[in-house]
Amino acid sequence: WSDGCSAVDDMKFDVALSNPPRHQGKDEHLQIVDRFVSAAAKSLTPDGRFYVVSSRNIKLLDRLNSLFEKVSTVSLTGRYQVCLGSRPKQSHRLSTPDNQP
Repeated sequence: WSDGCSAVDDMKFDVALSNPPRHQGKDEHLQIVDRFVSAAAKSLTPDGRFYVVSSRNIKLLDRLNSLFEKVSTVSLTGRYQVCLGSRPKQSHRLSTPDNQP
């Protein structure tokens, strides 16, 4: 069992995908999304990409911009968005042995 983050704390990935559980209008949902986004930024390689699905009412691009060099919206529907954050900012990546990516 993993909460989506703890099982991969010390691993590095080229791509991460997430569709965090949503509870419309709940503060807990925002905390969950924030946790997934932060975990992705820490666990991606320097050229890594993070795709995330969320409700359109979540200001996901603002959070992604704070953690990734490049951010875009990949898809929009009436209720949902798929966003992409790529190239995690250096300050948010996990350190690796000998500082190698």
